Amino acid sequence: MEAPKHELPTFSGEVLLCEDDELSRMILKSQLEKHGLTVVMAHNGIECIDIINKRAILNVQAFEMIFIDVLMPEMLWMETMETLNVMGNIAPVIATTSATHDEKNKLDEEKGMVEILSKPFKLTDVTACLLRHLTPISYVKIQNTATSNLYTSWRNRLFANFAYQYPNVTADVLFEKKTAKMNNETDNENFNKILIVDTNKAHIDELSNILKPIYMIITASDEETAVQKINWHKPDIIILNVGQPEMGGFTLLANIRKNEQTWGTPIIYIADEINAENEARGLMLGAVDYIVKPFNPLVIHARVQTHIKIMEYINTIEQLCEVDALTNIANRRYLDNQLVTEWNRAIRDEKNIGLLIIDIDYFKVYNDTFGHLQGDTLLKTFAGLFEQSLYRPADFVARWGGEEFCVILPGADYTETMKVAERIRRNVENTQIPTADGKNTSATVSIGAHSVVPERKKDLADFISRTDKAMYQAKKLGRNRIQTAV
Repeated sequence: MEAPKHELPTFSGEVLLCEDDELSRMILKSQLEKHGLTVVMAHNGIECIDIINKRAILNVQAFEMIFIDVLMPEMLWMETMETLNVMGNIAPVIATTSATHDEKNKLDEEKGMVEILSKPFKLTDVTACLLRHLTPISYVKIQNTATSNLYTSWRNRLFANFAYQYPNVTADVLFEKKTAKMNNETDNENFNKILIVDTNKAHIDELSNILKPIYMIITASDEETAVQKINWHKPDIIILNVGQPEMGGFTLLANIRKNEQTWGTPIIYIADEINAENEARGLMLGAVDYIVKPFNPLVIHARVQTHIKIMEYINTIEQLCEVDALTNIANRRYLDNQLVTEWNRAIRDEKNIGLLIIDIDYFKVYNDTFGHLQGDTLLKTFAGLFEQSLYRPADFVARWGGEEFCVILPGADYTETMKVAERIRRNVENTQIPTADGKNTSATVSIGAHSVVPERKKDLADFISRTDKAMYQAKKLGRNRIQTAV
């Protein structure tokens, strides 16, 4: 039956509306709110970027969509789009405009947006735009109706829109991920994630009912789906039925242990009965425990909770070993590992890797003048400032040692690397650090910058050394400057 015309599809989440005209802003805001969306408003491009940057720093969930007027004061449309791209924005960007037909055709050639929404805004156009890029809650409610044409239509549309980002993921897994938050299956930090892998649906249902009140449950009934969900959801614990010959449970167990992302994930395997041979085989392949059918809820909860606690202890220890105690950013140990990882990834993907080595100018003089506690305050302030100056999720800062810091910029070419370096230098120069007695102090930094597309014959140590020499050259040339490597 066709829905009554007065009923609108409703959506979940927040959208950002960047519009300087008050009337247009209020009309579009009202229409978006009618669809259940929460609207955050910005009056110009600078305010738009500032809102997104602050949310990233505070680790607030990203916007579902961004609506930007193409004619705004203070920051032009393309400048705003370039900044969003640098920051790693993945939300669909909708251009709003009252442009003529010819002007729209020219806009179509611009990169960064996914659609143009014409003014004056019409509710039907806004609804159609939302449906093209978001999944409505009403759709999620019928997703279990296999015969629903609406389900099939939206599932295929979703896959078409996002498949290019996830080439190794099936439509079913992609659909589940996109709609999970509307089924209370989001990767909620308050719930540990458990993946149950079993070809027997009755086993999955029974274990899910036992564990669901406390944990977020993810399920898979075949090896391919299991591997995809492991890579996507990164579960805290995997419960695996190794006794299903059609799935090759022991083989999957061994493969999970070989995966660098999941080698440490606890795996509890399901056993039909106590069998010394299979028990030993499972433990030797990397399982941490087993449960026997018929399932005992008390035993299952006890085993799962035990291994989650063990993993939490291990994670805490690892974090303490990888975080600088003073500045609370990554330390040299973690930096060394990350450099190798990103260098190898750049070789594999044949992409640039950018590197900055930053040294605080005259830090010893600052320490001697204001004391070591104030010196510590300076280090902590600048460490936070360096992090705030990085807009893309993959960019990474660590303490190199003493008053030196290092920034890794995966995928950043020479121009992008220099932009980040200048942003950091300028932010530091404009920052005042108050002392305990109310005085304001300041400092500057010298930065060595380098970017290459590495090859296997190139040496990571040489890349770092050249960047370090560039930093010392910046100091020789007068400090508070950036020097590129040669």
